[in-house]
Amino acid sequence: MRILLLHGMFGVSSDFDLLKESFEGHELFAYPLNTLNPDPLTLDKIASAIHQDLKIQNFLPCHIVGYSMGGRIALYLWKHFREDFLSMQLLGSHLG
Repeated sequence: MRILLLHGMFGVSSDFDLLKESFEGHELFAYPLNTLNPDPLTLDKIASAIHQDLKIQNFLPCHIVGYSMGGRIALYLWKHFREDFLSMQLLGSHLG
């Protein structure tokens, strides 16, 4: 099972390292959101860049787990690229 992990605004992808042991046998990808630098910085550009990266890395379809701001990005991905995602879990997120 492939699982995309999206951290919060001030987080880093290594925030999910503690989960790796619990998900042994699954493919986890903690996306490094801090490496994105679209100009201007908008939710649609961030989500589109992530989706494109996932396609290039052949990581689709996958499940999404989003924490805080990562949850907002997960909601956007789910709404606009639904065919590529199997399920979505939000932690500490809301619609805004």
